[in-house]
Amino acid sequence: MGTQVSSGNCLDGLFHFSIMEPTSKFAKREKVLSYKMENLVKYVNPLSGTEEDGNEYPGATMPFGMIQWSPDSGPQRRMGGYNCADSVIYGFSVDHLSGAGCFYGGDIAFSPLLGTEEIVPPVSRLAFPEPFSHANETAHPSYYSVKLNNGIEVELTATERTGFGRFTYPNDGTPTIVINAGSNIINNLKASVRINLPAWSISGAATGGHFCSTKYDTRTIYFYAVFGQPFAHFGTWGDSTLLNNGTIGEGKTAGTYVTFDLSKSRTVLAKIGISYVSVENARRNLESENSISRFSVNDDLGEMSSWYIFGVLGMYPEPPGSNILVIGSPLFPKEVLHLKTGDVVIEGRGAGASAPYVRSLTVNGKKWNKPWIGFSDISKGATLIYDLSRTPSKEWGSAPEDVPPSYN
Repeated sequence: MGTQVSSGNCLDGLFHFSIMEPTSKFAKREKVLSYKMENLVKYVNPLSGTEEDGNEYPGATMPFGMIQWSPDSGPQRRMGGYNCADSVIYGFSVDHLSGAGCFYGGDIAFSPLLGTEEIVPPVSRLAFPEPFSHANETAHPSYYSVKLNNGIEVELTATERTGFGRFTYPNDGTPTIVINAGSNIINNLKASVRINLPAWSISGAATGGHFCSTKYDTRTIYFYAVFGQPFAHFGTWGDSTLLNNGTIGEGKTAGTYVTFDLSKSRTVLAKIGISYVSVENARRNLESENSISRFSVNDDLGEMSSWYIFGVLGMYPEPPGSNILVIGSPLFPKEVLHLKTGDVVIEGRGAGASAPYVRSLTVNGKKWNKPWIGFSDISKGATLIYDLSRTPSKEWGSAPEDVPPSYN
């Protein structure tokens, strides 16, 4: 005989447990010893604890991960950024704390919009509200998705220091993403953003903190985000000044908006790396972990699959469609591409998830110091041998003459 216990709101149907009443005074010892081992991850529900401002968040993170890409709900502030009783989401920010009992984080919020109104610099972090229903919300370990009432579907997943996002838009409206670098839940001291058009990337930083109301506790979080297609329109703001077609924004608060031409596909892919050291470290974190993908790629026209394949190979076309392949790190000890004009053999000495840094590279037996290579250099067949390491090299690829071509 058992008693079923369930909760209300967004946890209905998702979380329940049974209190079993023993049929005898003593349980049989052999039943305990015969317990069958199984994967218990399937029983984890990230929405647990998000009621009554339980200081929990349901978004995407890894155990001991640096990034927590999670929704920020309202109308009022929530300690974990989210409350199961809320029906509005203002954005999806990258840092949250669980169970701290204090307000913290909420930085670098992504807000997907349909672009029916002109973007104006937000006067608060609550400037981009979108209603949603918990019936259209899913949370699993390291995965979160929600379909907002405006028809935009948001899917988020994470590695230790990076996040992957897929934003699917309905057929009406202008697909827009706003990144608010000044979205800190307590108080933002300064923020900056920068758009790199050729790389389809946005980077920046936000300084805040004051954890548990401490006066001198401040820290800066840096980010580097890359999108899967070019920007149709863009702009930045610093404080209350909006610059349409601007690429730099700085102030106590700052942010950017970008729109997309999705005539061929209604999906925008984005990946973001963060760091508490520098934008460059955020970029390196992204590149070292970008071979991990947890999305089903059946409905994105192969875009996420191609990101994964290029990441595994240790080279990828950062400006897609160009002849330039940016050097990364291969994931496996040996990979072979069978081209019509010859095989490309890639050897990764010391390859593995814990060795993302290139110490040296040879192409057809000759030293290659450039952190990029032209497809024409390998199109007729080539052998690339990587020497990989757990720590970065300050010499390889650092010479001024080895920088990649500029597309400005």
